[in-house]
Parts: sequence; C-alpha cells; structure tokens
Amino acid sequence: MGENGARKEEVPAPVADKATYIQELFDTIAPGYDRMNLLMTFGQWRYWQWRLCRRLEAIGLRGARALDVACGTGEITAMLARAVGPDGEVTGLDFSAGMLAVARQRVRRLGLEDRVRLVEGDALDLPFPDGSFDVVTMGFALRNVADIDRALREMARVTRPGGRVLVLELSHSPWALVRVPFSWYFEKVIPAMGRWAAGRLRVPGPDPYAWLPLSIRGFPGAEELADRFRAAGLDNVRFWRMSAGIVCLHEGQRVARSRRGG
Repeated sequence: MGENGARKEEVPAPVADKATYIQELFDTIAPGYDRMNLLMTFGQWRYWQWRLCRRLEAIGLRGARALDVACGTGEITAMLARAVGPDGEVTGLDFSAGMLAVARQRVRRLGLEDRVRLVEGDALDLPFPDGSFDVVTMGFALRNVADIDRALREMARVTRPGGRVLVLELSHSPWALVRVPFSWYFEKVIPAMGRWAAGRLRVPGPDPYAWLPLSIRGFPGAEELADRFRAAGLDNVRFWRMSAGIVCLHEGQRVARSRRGG
C-alpha cells in the first residue's frame, strides 16, 4: 500500500505511478464527483460528513485556522469555513486542478471567499510551516496517497501542539456479516455503478472508477490506523465506526513534544 515501501500499491494496468494515476483520475471525474459519491453510497456520504461536522462543532473552532488536505471539490472545506466563522481561516489543498476548479465554484457560490483559500499541493509535502493550523482534516483520501505514514506525519507536523487531526475514511468492518457483503458490493457493484454514472454524466476515459475497489485492498483497519496516528506524533487517538464499520472517523491530538520518526 505504499507503506514506507513495504508494499507496492495496486493500480490498474498499465499504470505504475500511483500519484500520477490518481491525479489524472480526479482531474477526469471532478465535474461529476459529488453526484456520483451520493449515488454510489445511497446518500450515506452526507451522513458521514454530518458526523464529521458534529465532531468539529464539539471541538469548537470559532476563529481557528484550519487545513483540509486533499480537499477535492471543497465540501469539507466549506464545512470548516462555517465552523471557524468569519474570524477564522481555512485552507483547502489538493493536487488535482480539476477538483480545485470545482471547489472554487463552491466557495464563490457559498460566499466564503473571505475566509477560504485554495492551493494546489501535495499531501506528502505540505507547503506550510510547522504548527500552522489548529485543526487538519482529510476526507476519503488517505487510502489514495502513495505513503500513508508520510501523509500522517505531514498533517501532524503542520498542526500546532494541542491541535487536532481528523481523518474520515473507508474502513474494514470487524463484523463478517457486514464485511463480506460490503466487499462484494465494493468489488462488483460500485465499479458497475461508476461506469453507468460516468456514462450518464459524460465523464471521459475508460472505466474511471476501476480504482475504487483497489483503493481499499490492503488499507489498514481501524486499530492499525490508530497505531499509525500515534507513530506520526499524535496523542489521545480515538476513532468512531459508522455504517456498521465500513467508514471510520479517526482523530488524534498533536503532542507538544514530537515523537515523530524521520
């Protein structure tokens, strides 16, 4: 899974460079991304975002500095902007120009330009000084990075001591009665739905959703990912399972004295 070079990530043949493949993929699917997510998750996409929003409200972010890594079309970025209020600042970062174009439209439509800036950049090499943000989020993108541990270290690095890192991501249900049918659905049904939706929405390119089932294979379960949060220099790590464990919200707090590796 690109985990410190331990395992090589699977990408559809003949693609060998995961980062390039993902960047081109998201540029391609950006215009219909939100609608297809709602379709393929039967609307649960909104529920998962609502759970993240509730957690952000519980933390209390008025006037905070927030970063949304791999911000995509800006849905979570806009959520953060509402949470921080007019005195706060939100930065959305993504390496897909196509996704950022959609995010800019969203920010303008919602009238949030005064508190949101969008930048093109890499989750594995965040262009910000240490301790720049009070909270850092990532939604459904960690499984797409080439190096999970490096991405977590970078998010921890740019978070101020005492600040929070929150990651919303697909997971592996601990219950076989859920895990087995979900694996079948994700492997067989979602790619077919993606092909159908891509045709309906006139998304160019051959089978742009072939990546989805590959992205979860080998991705760490909730307990392992929690351990990797801690290894990245985060403390008070916790996670909440949703939808019978197929999605998890992970949270960690930046420790004052870093335990991060190189």
